[in-house]
Amino acid sequence: LDAEGLRELATLLTTKLGHLCIAENQIGMNGGEVLGAVIQSKAFSQLTDFDIGRNNIGNEGVQVLAAELSKCTNIKNLNLSGNRAITAVGLGFISGLLGAENCRIESIDLSNMHIGDDGAEVLAAGLVGNQFLMELILRVYENDEYVSAGITDSGWSAFSKLLCNTSSINSTYMSNHTLAQICQYP
Repeated sequence: LDAEGLRELATLLTTKLGHLCIAENQIGMNGGEVLGAVIQSKAFSQLTDFDIGRNNIGNEGVQVLAAELSKCTNIKNLNLSGNRAITAVGLGFISGLLGAENCRIESIDLSNMHIGDDGAEVLAAGLVGNQFLMELILRVYENDEYVSAGITDSGWSAFSKLLCNTSSINSTYMSNHTLAQICQYP
């Protein structure tokens, strides 16, 4: 299934979907643009679980996709795992989505992407006001074992400040107390 096939599929659907898994297809670097347009169709108005992992979606695609997803209050679980073409720039768009006032995503899977410190800091910044995300998955599985997502102490420090910012009483109070799990390893 490529981007054009996805567009055609969306026009044929008449039933409202709750779950959509189109992982491991050939949506491609700019496929997020098609995905963004598709999820606004009536067939996707009740979509809660959206798995678009391992589709080689790049920064430009995730930019459009994040903008469209920010209009959807029904999506609870988003899987973008394995889209390794998404860099810290693309993670900035995901961060913007997670920081959007109407974002209701509870779990996001960014596994098998080398997030790095820059990506961790960008994601943490977007989660400051988020009150819905409970699970952030950052696992990387290579050669039959889990390895680092490229996050060092510097990147983890950004998440630590997010969860409990002790710079002032008000900052501690305003820290993100919803995020319950950040997984790098199983």
